[in-house]
Amino acid sequence: MKKIPSTSYNYLRQRDARLLPLTLELLGTWSCCIGDTERRSLREHLVARLAAAVDDGCRTTCVSLAAQLDPDNLQWASELLQLSERRAVNGGSVSEWLRAADISLVAPLPPSTQLLQLFFNALVEPPQEWSDVERGECVAGAGRLCVRSRETATVLAPPIAALLKDARAPLCARHNALLALTDICT
Repeated sequence: MKKIPSTSYNYLRQRDARLLPLTLELLGTWSCCIGDTERRSLREHLVARLAAAVDDGCRTTCVSLAAQLDPDNLQWASELLQLSERRAVNGGSVSEWLRAADISLVAPLPPSTQLLQLFFNALVEPPQEWSDVERGECVAGAGRLCVRSRETATVLAPPIAALLKDARAPLCARHNALLALTDICT
C-alpha cells in the first residue's frame, strides 16, 4: 500500500476556502424553508461571527444572509457599523475600514462622514507604509460605500478612476478600482 505524502495529507486536512461561501449561499436559498427559531438562531450565529472581527473572505455574504434572515430587525447591523467606524476612526487598520464598509451594505444608518473621509484621503494620498494588499482593501471598501449611496459614489468615484489610470498603483488596487467603477455604473 502506498503512503500518502505528508504535504498531500496536510492539504486534505485544510478547509477548502470555497466551502464556506457556497454553504452560506445554500443557506440563503433554503432560509425560506426553515422555522422562525432556526432562522433566529442562524442569524445570531452569523452576527456573533461578524462581531468577532474575523475575516474569512465571506463577510459580505454573512452580512447579507443575516439581514435576509430577519429584514425587520437590522439593529445589530447599525451597532456593528458604529463599532467598526469607531475602531477605524481611532486608528484601526484598513481591514477595520473594510469591515465597516461591508456592514454598511445592510445597516439602516448611513456610514459616518469620518469613515468616508478616511477612504477619500487614503485613495487620494495612500499612506507610504501600506502594503499592496492594504491599498486593494481600501479600494474595495470605497467601492462598497459607493454601492450603498450615489452621493458617496460622486465623491469617491473620481479618485477611484484616477487610481485605475495610475500605472504605478498596485495591480490589486487597480483591479478593485475597475470592479468598484463597474458596480457604480450598473
